[in-house]
Amino acid sequence: MYSKETVKIASVPIIIHFFLNFGFFVAWPYNTLQARSYGLETSDILTVSGFVPFISFAFSPLLGYAGDKLGYKGVFMGVIMATAVLSVVYCNFPVYMETSKYWVMIDSIADLNSSTSIKQYAAYMPSTQCGEAVSLAVTSLVCNGTTYNVNYDLKLDQFRNATSNLCEKNGLEYCVYDIADHAENATFCEAKLKEAENTVKIGSKQLLFWSYAAFRIVWEGTINPAWNIADAIASRVAQNLKIEYATIMFCGSVASIIAPLVAGLMLDQYGSNTADCISNEKMERLDNYNLAYYSFFFIYVFCFAIIPFFNINFKDKTERPKVSLKKDFAWLPKPAPILFYLFNVISGLIHSVYDGFYFIYIVEELNVSTGWFSIINSLNGVTGTLLIGLGGLIRKRIGSMNILFLGVSLFSTRLVIARYAGQYSDGDIPWAILISTLFESVVFQGVGVVAYVKIIAPKELTATAIGMAACLNFVIARGLGSLMAAQLNRLMGTRILLGAAGFTGIGLSILFGIVYHTLVKRTEPKNMTEEGTEQQNRKEGTQENIQI
Repeated sequence: MYSKETVKIASVPIIIHFFLNFGFFVAWPYNTLQARSYGLETSDILTVSGFVPFISFAFSPLLGYAGDKLGYKGVFMGVIMATAVLSVVYCNFPVYMETSKYWVMIDSIADLNSSTSIKQYAAYMPSTQCGEAVSLAVTSLVCNGTTYNVNYDLKLDQFRNATSNLCEKNGLEYCVYDIADHAENATFCEAKLKEAENTVKIGSKQLLFWSYAAFRIVWEGTINPAWNIADAIASRVAQNLKIEYATIMFCGSVASIIAPLVAGLMLDQYGSNTADCISNEKMERLDNYNLAYYSFFFIYVFCFAIIPFFNINFKDKTERPKVSLKKDFAWLPKPAPILFYLFNVISGLIHSVYDGFYFIYIVEELNVSTGWFSIINSLNGVTGTLLIGLGGLIRKRIGSMNILFLGVSLFSTRLVIARYAGQYSDGDIPWAILISTLFESVVFQGVGVVAYVKIIAPKELTATAIGMAACLNFVIARGLGSLMAAQLNRLMGTRILLGAAGFTGIGLSILFGIVYHTLVKRTEPKNMTEEGTEQQNRKEGTQENIQI
């Protein structure tokens, strides 16, 4: 059992991680869906994900280095507040929409080859033109996503009535011509006209694209350093208290289970899912996911407010001489750090496929409902938390680097399962996706990352070393991966891409594991082994003054 003093000191990084996790997992799963709701295509999101990291990549190591040198508290409070403000900005983006301008109602698909089968005609037009005679050359109809080629003229000089309305969703006026009685299950189809502009565009896609790019640059430049500094605080506390870093992470990660359920319930109850003004068909996605991001804002502001009550800066009783930048990083150009950081790049490349496609894929292609989507994300948190709870024991058994290899292999298995999952009908339980949550290991990999950083880097550069790993994994590699994935997705489709990424991740984990155990591990100096680091931590833990 831990003493009261140990629990008191350890509670600080636990509280910090709890609120970071809670806010993050309330909003993060809806990042790409929020962007899609504004009017961006998946290819646009991947393009931004591809080039933004090459602008924001320096934030993690630089702010981590600043935290190591100037103290964690000020830097951490700054990035937390910046991230909170950004979440509100993301809820107020310009919207871009494209919708069909002309629509016709028919009783059944079997009748669509004759203009006499049309029961209603609707079009976006000013109210002043509503009711005027219409003469149209229809070349095709799009009904329930299927295109049918037709060829007839639609002349409306006699009709029962014409009604003008304002579509609140897009702010445009539209007119509906009532021609004849229609069946209860009549279908509205998009009408494509000869030599006509068949699409109505609202807003500026260019403005939306660059707004989203600017948001992502600053977002990744603040949220990643926040995690890095929080991990550094947890690592230093665990080291000084002689407890496992995974123990602190386990307690804080409970929020990752609760947050998705809270977000799902909020969006199910209060999220708006309006119907198309003319066809009256419900949209596939919610209009927006603002509730999740406003919740993120309040959670992070609360975290910001309580940080001043914690003294999370660390001081050594023994003064360390100031050294040059070159000497600060003398530990870096060695086989163990090189392999470690290179594998973080591999991990980021595999995860980029997940970040860019997975959530959109299971919602839009596999037809997973919003309710099940929140349950899936909550189960991700359950698995992640359980693995973290076992992380200390597993690390002692197999070593820190093997946790990385195991974590990427497990995560890659998720992509393989998604590749072979079938489409679900309304009311179906998405069993394959639910089972795949058992392989959620993103946070579990963090146990290996932080533990191995303590082996390869000086203690006073903990946040810097973690920031470098985050920069390579979460920023640069995921940027490169997004660009590559966007091109591969056009060639092979999302389903095959997920499978290819999954099998590649498993294969590379095995290959790097072989290289590590046959070539790299034996080159580690004695004081860089797991055992040597544990002894050094126990020795230094008594020398450091924990100011919390």
